[in-house]
Amino acid sequence: TWGGHLAIAPTPAAEIMPLPDDIDGRLTAGLVLAQVGYNGAMRPARTGPGALVVVVGDGLVGQYAAQVSRARGADVLLVGRRTDRLAAAARHSATEVLDARTQDLAAAVRARRPEGADVVIDTSSTAAGIRAAAALLRRDGELVLLGWYPEGENLLDAFWFIAGNRELAVHF
Repeated sequence: TWGGHLAIAPTPAAEIMPLPDDIDGRLTAGLVLAQVGYNGAMRPARTGPGALVVVVGDGLVGQYAAQVSRARGADVLLVGRRTDRLAAAARHSATEVLDARTQDLAAAVRARRPEGADVVIDTSSTAAGIRAAAALLRRDGELVLLGWYPEGENLLDAFWFIAGNRELAVHF
């Protein structure tokens, strides 16, 4: 299996941040995931007060991205499939949560914003998930891809965007 977050990686000294000696290294293992969520959520220009940000995925990256988006003033709808993670998101990360097993995300977004979301942050790591996420966006929305996407898989079909008369900014 690929274990990118577990591998030893030679890194330039300027990119390493020392941690206090009294912090257990096991507690810091998730920091790289926090960084991925933070970096992805800081990029969209349309995130701010009054914006609707949809975060697809209730794992650590999605939770962190939701927290940052919310801190930037956005209304954050986090969608996932794990009851415990959705409960954590409702307490700490998102303005609202949606259980994808029982609720229709597209209908929920349309009910809040008929024109679509300002930003969608996808952590699903599938082409089908990306297409569904992009369909939630308003015409000039921003799509942020924060998953691990299989090499060779067609993630974005430009003709789908052209046919839908969409403009799209994508952040990887």
